[in-house]
Amino acid sequence: MATFTLAGLLAATGSVSSQPIGWLVSSSHLSTQIGGVAAPDACASHAFAVTPSDSTVFSPPCRWLWVGGTGNLALTMLDGSTFLFSSVASGTRVPFAVTQVLRTNTTATAIVGVT
Repeated sequence: MATFTLAGLLAATGSVSSQPIGWLVSSSHLSTQIGGVAAPDACASHAFAVTPSDSTVFSPPCRWLWVGGTGNLALTMLDGSTFLFSSVASGTRVPFAVTQVLRTNTTATAIVGVT
């Protein structure tokens, strides 16, 4: 499992999207670009409390997560890869499509998933 800080990853990749605003609302573009998961900035249709689990898989995947309590987040990304984001600060919005928040290595608390 690779380990990254969220701030370092966002700094390395620049802005979340360099696409024009139309990219955020084009469902045909979304379905071909990120597996049908709506863009992170699109309006949410559902939010739920996340209990980290090594077996629970989100269906549909979360578009983003909100972290209420500082800690590490071990995630399975939409493409199946796993990453450990270390020291995610309280109140952080994590703008990645994920299918799991893994119990192993997750120390963050009060996590909310948004679809």
